[in-house]
Amino acid sequence: MHFWDLPEDIFLEILAFIGSERGQGRQDILKSLRLTSKRFANFVDPGLFSAVAIKLDGSDLTSRVALASRLGHFVKTLTLSLWVDSEKDEWRSVIGIDNRDTQVSQIIRLVPNVHDLTLHILRDSRLRLPKVTLAFEEMKMIRSLQVMETLRRSTGSEPFTQENVSDLLDGIVAQIFQSSGKELQHLSFDTKSCISTPNLKLLRAEASSLRAAIFRNYIGITCRDILCEDTPWACRDSLQYLSFLDCRGAHSGAIACGVANGLWARNLQWLEVSTCGKMDDVARLPYPLAPSDVTPPVSLERAHYEHEIYWELDFLGKIPVKNLTLTKVEEQEVITLLEAGAFPCLEKLEIDSTVDMQTSKGISDACERRKVKLILEASPLLDY
Repeated sequence: MHFWDLPEDIFLEILAFIGSERGQGRQDILKSLRLTSKRFANFVDPGLFSAVAIKLDGSDLTSRVALASRLGHFVKTLTLSLWVDSEKDEWRSVIGIDNRDTQVSQIIRLVPNVHDLTLHILRDSRLRLPKVTLAFEEMKMIRSLQVMETLRRSTGSEPFTQENVSDLLDGIVAQIFQSSGKELQHLSFDTKSCISTPNLKLLRAEASSLRAAIFRNYIGITCRDILCEDTPWACRDSLQYLSFLDCRGAHSGAIACGVANGLWARNLQWLEVSTCGKMDDVARLPYPLAPSDVTPPVSLERAHYEHEIYWELDFLGKIPVKNLTLTKVEEQEVITLLEAGAFPCLEKLEIDSTVDMQTSKGISDACERRKVKLILEASPLLDY
């Protein structure tokens, strides 16, 4: 911190003091003030610059690069918006995207101590940032990664397909998984594209500290075979919260086997599955469930299943759970499953409040026979 970093009124008073008779020969006061300012900067810089937001289309990237060169090591939380607010065909030249790619990559390399990273990304095949993508190799301490991907307004030239892999997002994710994979504790993906199979395998192999993972749209059909493999995940001793929302590649049979057999997580506490799989999915388990006397079963504290049909609920119902929420499911199927002994260890069941009186009584009777507390006020995970 320098004198000229001080508020203007204070800086002017200092200049006036230097020029006054009192200021002559009192250099000790100025030295003390300089040391005080420097010490003050040492105290406040870590707090003032611990959280930073950078925008690709921002007007202050040059100054941000200069600031990061001095204070980048203080940054622990980074929000990065890789977004271009333009739909013109000549947007590359108008925005100066290549120059911005260089500047943002410089900033990323100057903030190597980031723990919490949030990415806002535009899904546009024209947006390619090779230098930014490669710069993420310098981030080796990321513990929390949140990704939100927005779809560019369609112009008719680039049809939207959920199964597409975004080269930009997938390249960045690959660098992060390689550099910070073993440090990652929290993941949240709310995307319009899907993860590539190499990156999902990389996550499975590297994320040994992962505690919570949320995937919305991110697990596509091409990744279904990976989820169906009888392979332990690196996070099996740490993962406690797992959520699949609108993931077409998340087959309920694969989820049941991965969770119940403890391959994905031995100590999982919370599982959410909503609107996953495809209508033509085959109702089968990809591999057998291990006998309880061979592999101690995972017992969930809480689970929420939504938009699941009978065979999917039947498979998921093999996982012991204490507190269960069911929304947007067929109530008669719930009665059948409860009477068949699905959802072992169940203590409380929450379902939609829209069930009719007769069905409600059927569910109530089934719960009463199993000594399960019934609540008719469950809220859905997704609005569609």
